[in-house]
Amino acid sequence: MVDSPISAAESIRREKEEVSALKSVLEDAIDQRGRYYHKIFSLSVTFEADNTSAARDTRNFQLMLKILSLPKAVELVIEAKNVTPAWAVSGMLQKLASTVQEPDMRSLIICHYAGHARLSPNGDLCFYASDIVPRTMTMTHTFGVLCDEEAFRNSDVILILDSCFAGTAIRGIDSRDRSMEIVASVGYDQSALGNPSDSARFQNHTFTSRLTDEVAKRIGREDVSSISFAEIVDELRRKSNPDRLPQYCLRVGRVGVRITIPSTAKVPPHLRVEAPSGSSSMHHRKLTSSESSAGYEAPTPQAVIAIFKVHLDNTNAASPEVVKLVQWIHSLNPNIGLTLSGVYMSRSTEVIFMAPWYLWAQLCQHRGFSLVCETFGSDRLPAILSDLSGQQQQQPPQSPRPQPPRS
Repeated sequence: MVDSPISAAESIRREKEEVSALKSVLEDAIDQRGRYYHKIFSLSVTFEADNTSAARDTRNFQLMLKILSLPKAVELVIEAKNVTPAWAVSGMLQKLASTVQEPDMRSLIICHYAGHARLSPNGDLCFYASDIVPRTMTMTHTFGVLCDEEAFRNSDVILILDSCFAGTAIRGIDSRDRSMEIVASVGYDQSALGNPSDSARFQNHTFTSRLTDEVAKRIGREDVSSISFAEIVDELRRKSNPDRLPQYCLRVGRVGVRITIPSTAKVPPHLRVEAPSGSSSMHHRKLTSSESSAGYEAPTPQAVIAIFKVHLDNTNAASPEVVKLVQWIHSLNPNIGLTLSGVYMSRSTEVIFMAPWYLWAQLCQHRGFSLVCETFGSDRLPAILSDLSGQQQQQPPQSPRPQPPRS
C-alpha cells in the first residue's frame, strides 16, 4: 500500500509542531529558576553489617543538608537480621507518600544510599551489606517505589547513590511526569573506589564527601543563588579519574531540580576555604597525595562540553521554522553556553549543538537526542585552517619550470 502524499498545509503544521517542541525542551533545560517546596523529606539508607564505613557518608549527607538549611534526614539502618531489607526501604517511602500528597503543594524527596552494590543476572542494581551478609535488595523493589506517579505526583526526587555500578540505576527507572534525577558515583560498569572501600571511606574521599565539599564551595560564592546537582556532577567530572566518572541523569521531567539557597545557609568552618586574592569566590581545597592515589585528579580549568545532535523527522532544514529556531538560539545569553554547530539536511534534518555537559545531562533522555562526543576544548578546525593559511603565505613562490628548447 502506497502512502498518500502529505499536503503542503499538513507539512507546515508538522514542522511548526516539531520545532516548537524542540524549542520548548531547550527552554526548560536552560531555566535557572529554583522551585519553592512546601515540604522536604530526606532519607539515608545503610546496612548495619556494612563493612565500608558507610556511616561516615551518612554524616557527610547530613552535613550537606545542614549546609543547605534543609531538614535533617531520617537514617534507616537495615539490621543484619532483617530477611526482607527491601521492604524496610519501600515501606518507609510508601508511608511517606501519604504525607507529601497535598493539592497544589510541591514536595522534594532526597534519598541517599552508601555501601556495597553489584549487578544481578538480569542487570538490576542490588544493594547488600557485605560478602558475609550477602542478602540483597534491588533498586526496583526499593527506590523504584518513587516512580509511582499517582502516589508521588506532586513530588520531585533526588536519588544519590554512592556505590559500585551506581549508574545502572539510570537505566532501570522509567516514568513520564515530575522531576526525578539520579546522581550516581560511577557509571553502570565501574567500581566506585580505586583503593579498598573501607580505607577510602575512612579517608573520607568518597563521592558523598566530594558532593558535600562542592555544595559548601558554592554556598560560599556571592554569585550563586541556587544549587543544581547536574552542575555539581559536571564540576566533579572535570576533577575525576576518567575510569570513575560520576553520572547524572534526569530520568523524569524536562528540567532538573534546582534548590534555592536560603539566606540562613552557612558553610561550616572546617569546610571554609579562603578565596584567592582578587576573587570573591572560594576555591576547591588542594588534593592530598592520598586523594590522588584514590583516583582523583587536580581540577582543570576547562569546561566539559557536550556535542550532540537532534533528529527532526518532519522538518526541512530550509524551512522558516528552522530559521526562527536559529535566530532564537543566537539571541540567548552567551553565558548559557548553548550554541549551534550546524544544520544538515538528508531525508530529514539533523541539528548539531554544543552545550555545557550539565545541560546535555538534562536533555539526553528526550527522543531524537544523541551524543556525538564529550570534549574539554573548543573546535580546533579554525586554528588548523589558520595555521595552514599561514604556512602557505610563508612559502616562497615557485619559479616556473624551464621549458625545453624547441628543435
